[in-house]
Amino acid sequence: MLVISNQLEQLNYLKDNHAFWNNSLLQAAQSGALTIKDYRYIWGQYLLYSQNFTRYVAGVMAVCENDYYRACLSENLWEESGGCKLEERHSEIFRKFLKRLDINPLKIEYADFTRIFVQQYLHETRCSDALWSSALLSLGTEAIVPRMYNIFIQGMLKAGIPDEWLYFFHIHVECDDRHAATLRELLCSFNKESDWFERCACALDKALTIRANFFENLYAACLQQQSNFHFG
Repeated sequence: MLVISNQLEQLNYLKDNHAFWNNSLLQAAQSGALTIKDYRYIWGQYLLYSQNFTRYVAGVMAVCENDYYRACLSENLWEESGGCKLEERHSEIFRKFLKRLDINPLKIEYADFTRIFVQQYLHETRCSDALWSSALLSLGTEAIVPRMYNIFIQGMLKAGIPDEWLYFFHIHVECDDRHAATLRELLCSFNKESDWFERCACALDKALTIRANFFENLYAACLQQQSNFHFG
């Protein structure tokens, strides 16, 4: 148990010190350089990722051979989808946030780089094995959410977006979703494999690298919009 605890600490160190945290979009959010118009574009594009999240979890289920963990993830998916209250599913809460930003989800034109980002996540979670996909979603996705969303919360407040609009982000900063705990448990169940640490580290790096590329493209698009506004 001590060995895996030490390995998890090392993986958390890799996560917390990954180059991802230096990407241009997060840096701009931290400095307060992003405007409400920028956030409209950013979160409009982000919807495609958000509304497909249950598919990433389903991808882990598809490659998981352990029926216990499939059952746990199935229950988690039901909860993530709102259970009997579909209006409480996270993707719907996010859509309500977009509407407050005057964004019509049905009229969003997704950039090619956004579609590529989502396709990469779908590929990585369903085209390998359960160790890889659970590491990618647990270490490289769920584990970064509180820190990442807190940066965006502070950036949006600086841009003048009311805090009461940011419920979607606050619930992800303050609460550990049950599927995140299940994914961690599933991930740790493979710790006897000889290359467990190395594969976890690679999956972590893969998740953060493809997200960093997505964020860099988002930031470049925001700069292009600003340039078009000034010189159009």
